[in-house]
Amino acid sequence: MNLDFVVGSAAEVERLWSMANCILTNQRKSLAPVMLEALLFLKHNREHWDEGLVMEAHRAARASLKNDRLEKLLSEAGDDYDNEDEDK
Repeated sequence: MNLDFVVGSAAEVERLWSMANCILTNQRKSLAPVMLEALLFLKHNREHWDEGLVMEAHRAARASLKNDRLEKLLSEAGDDYDNEDEDK
């Protein structure tokens, strides 16, 4: 891949630093780096998403988490059941 035509811009970097200063307030000073990166990405690419897409992603993530917890509970319950059979 030839990237000779790609030119870096200090102005673009300065814009990102400016956005980061708006995000990293005193209330958010302990924000994890990955969350800062995600917020910067979303803020910089605002024209590519809307609130509906965020809600859809949130629902999907919660459903996935719920399924993972359910699978873990069922697995643990199965292990407990197997242990009871061995004790008899």
